[in-house]
Amino acid sequence: MAELSGKIAVVTGASRGIGEASARALDAAGARVVLSGRTVSDLERVAAGLVNDPVVFASDASRYVTGEVVAVDGGMARVGAAPRRRD
Repeated sequence: MAELSGKIAVVTGASRGIGEASARALDAAGARVVLSGRTVSDLERVAAGLVNDPVVFASDASRYVTGEVVAVDGGMARVGAAPRRRD
C-alpha cells in the first residue's frame, strides 16, 4: 500500500471483518483512520491496536443512502453526498 502519512481514511464497518482489516492496513500505511461502526466497544478494541491517533465514530451507515458527514478534529471529512435517510 502507498504511503498515506498525513492523510485521513474513513472506514465504515471497521469493527470487524474486511472493515477491521482495511483499517489496520490503512493505519500501517500511515493514515489516521476514522473507525465507523455500530458497536463502540468493538471500535475501541480495533482503535487500541492502531498507532496513528484513530478516531472512533459510532454510526449505522446502513441508515443512509449516500453517506454522512463526520467531524474530525474540528474539520469535516465528507463521505459521499449529503445524508438521506432510507425510511
